[in-house]
Amino acid sequence: MNKIMAEKDFYPLTSQFGIAGTRYDLQMGIINDKWAIRILKEKNMVNCNIFKDIGLGKLPEGNQIVNWVLNAVAIPINPRQIWKTVQILLNQAAKNREKKKVIVPIKEAREKELEKTDKKESNIERIMIFIDNSNIFKGFQKYNVKADYEKLKNIITRGRELQSIFLYEGVVYPMSPEKKKWYNELSNRSSYVIKASFDKIASSGVIEKKVDINIAIDIISLAYENAYDTAVLVSGDGDFVPVVKKVKELGKSVEIWAFRYSLANALSEELKPGNTYFLDEILSKLNI
Repeated sequence: MNKIMAEKDFYPLTSQFGIAGTRYDLQMGIINDKWAIRILKEKNMVNCNIFKDIGLGKLPEGNQIVNWVLNAVAIPINPRQIWKTVQILLNQAAKNREKKKVIVPIKEAREKELEKTDKKESNIERIMIFIDNSNIFKGFQKYNVKADYEKLKNIITRGRELQSIFLYEGVVYPMSPEKKKWYNELSNRSSYVIKASFDKIASSGVIEKKVDINIAIDIISLAYENAYDTAVLVSGDGDFVPVVKKVKELGKSVEIWAFRYSLANALSEELKPGNTYFLDEILSKLNI
């Protein structure tokens, strides 16, 4: 189908979920009141299919989607891995259809925010929040805190203009019902953009995560697009030092929120005085 049409008219009803063992993501949505599914690779759309004979009152068949994906990509993929992802997509699509909840694509959200910025003159600081949940969740567990992520968002924003808030996390299949429910609540209630990806479990039993690289790509690419003034990174991982340096070279500010015990010295040293905040100091305000 026409790629321009697919990118312009596609309104997702699910988050993007990766196919285990590949670099491909799948996402379901609608195009002109018809179900559609698209394949993405590194955020670029590879292919899109419209189910022209299926209205929104009925979901596409899972096997039909699996067969289409197998024919649409250039590499061999285990059909079982595709099926696992498709099941998650169908469940999420059904729920969001009933709620009539349309999740605006990240690309479209960026364009709208850029248009908004061009149309108004404002000195309000524009921020984007990037949460490495794989990093900070360990801290919440350490201090036995069940954190309210809506409160976390509001405390970090504190009167500034929040453009987007992203939550990154590696997910080991199968995803629990509790995790699915939590993702839906964050998206629907708190406007979080969930960037979950299936982790690959190595033969040694070690989970190989691609969370850090996804965060790095988003922070830097959005800096190039002038989508924010300040990138707020919620993580203390020292692997982000090169990212912070690059963002500063692009004329943007960086702010870090992390636990004291997990904040890398090299990361803290890259920041301006006053741009480091500790989650330890706001735990009482975050507890549910």
